[in-house]
Amino acid sequence: MEMLQITVIATMCFVAQGQVTYKACLDKNGKYKAEAFDCDDKLPRTICERLYEVAGIERPGIGNQKDRFFACWTSDVFSKEVNKEILKRVLDTCPRTCALCCKTAKYDCEDDKRSVQKNIRLCDETINTTQSVDSEGTTIPAIDHTPEVL
Repeated sequence: MEMLQITVIATMCFVAQGQVTYKACLDKNGKYKAEAFDCDDKLPRTICERLYEVAGIERPGIGNQKDRFFACWTSDVFSKEVNKEILKRVLDTCPRTCALCCKTAKYDCEDDKRSVQKNIRLCDETINTTQSVDSEGTTIPAIDHTPEVL
């Protein structure tokens, strides 16, 4: 219990100083893009808040520059390294709470190699829903225009 209290206090001080943040879903000015919140949490909001938020720290929102809660991307408040296991868990459970919707499959997908235009993406969720035929009679999947993701 004592270690938990020390961790929480250290976290609150560190996050409040704004020294570290995982910069995904931010625009060039360091503000959260709408895409950071364009999904639903897969767990109830109250559970996501308990898992990832820090009491007393204002949560990120569209257009603001509040630090993302460290538990959304790392287990070490003094590290700048993204923990891929934690990030995967967040994306599978509470991406909206952590302002990481832009890293979900809806946005974070492969570039379409057929397109000469930047940021045309081919997302798995669109492949089987809409098909079209090009001028040569070849069936091609729908193309999803996806915003650039940092």
